[in-house]
Formats: sequence, C-alpha cells, structure tokens
Amino acid sequence: QVKPADDAASALGMELPSILLRRGIGYDVRRYPRCRVARTPYTNRPEGFDKLGSYASGENKASIKIQPLAPSLVIAEKKEGGKKTMEWPLFFLMDGTDEAAEIEKSAQAAPEPNAESISLEMASYGTMAVLTFSDAATAEAVAYYHQKLMDKCVEDGLTPADECAEKIIFAQYDPIFALKAKRNEVWVPLKAHDWM
Repeated sequence: QVKPADDAASALGMELPSILLRRGIGYDVRRYPRCRVARTPYTNRPEGFDKLGSYASGENKASIKIQPLAPSLVIAEKKEGGKKTMEWPLFFLMDGTDEAAEIEKSAQAAPEPNAESISLEMASYGTMAVLTFSDAATAEAVAYYHQKLMDKCVEDGLTPADECAEKIIFAQYDPIFALKAKRNEVWVPLKAHDWM
C-alpha cells in the first residue's frame, strides 16, 4: 500500500537546473540559480511533504495544481531539538532577471498559499558542494554524509559557508517510502572557491 506522503513527493516535476563546476572525488560542485520556493516548518518529513503536497495540489489562493521542481530541500539545525524547514522550488530566475517583475508575472507558478504555515520566499542557493548517497536518509546518515562532505571540501581547499557549522541542507528526489534505491544529497554552500 502506498502511503500518502508518496503522492505528495511525486508532485515534484522537472529537476532544478544547475551548472556543474567541478567533479571532485566523491562529490560535485554546482551552481544553482535563484528560486521562488514554498517553505514550511515541520517536525517530521511526512508532515512537511503533506503540507507542501496539499499546497501544490490546489490548496492555494488560486485553487490550481502546480508542479514544483525537484528536489525537496530540508534545512535542519544541528542542535538538539533545532528547527527544521522543508522547501520546494517553484520556479527559477535567470541571471539578470528582475526579481519583482518575475514574481508578479509568475503568479500561476507560485500562487499564494492558503495555509499560514506555508510561506513563499526567494532562495539564493549559489555555489554548492554536493554529495550524493542512496542510503536511507536517517538523521544519523544525513549528519554522517554532511560531515564527510565538509571534510572533503576542506581537503580540497574549498571553504564551507559559516552556516554549515549550525545547519544541514539535505535534498531528496524520491518519495520517502519508495522501495527503489533513493537519490539523496547533502549540500554544503561554499563561501571561498575557484568560481567566484
């Protein structure tokens, strides 16, 4: 039996585009564009998927279905009991695009949510080191791969952003309860690198 969270996750459509800057040993460095995202706080991932899945399925001011971009992104504070948010990219902006004009023009791609717990925000992901793994995305596994990627960056002369000491960014491309091998990623934003 397929759990409801699978339906929510399957609402994600095409993948957020990126530019591959380096293929390192065990990780990549990519540049991502600015995005309009739907963001919500959550206590467990099925809750986050359900809330954003309802928004994408028509629980919004325009009462329309939309297809967000993959992946689903989680930003979690490392401290015990820290805040967790989930965000789904809705559309991306090309370099030089007027942000305010694009937001106004793209109301169909990012309608205002009905739920007060969901907000629409601009996200600037920028240059990211990315490590892909297929293990079950438990908190322990995500923390392990996050630290592994941080270590690889330092070894290769790349400087993670200060926020990486306090937060983990985790990307999920498949439904939570999918039986197939999953594509999961940890993202580490870089503040010092060769592609300024």
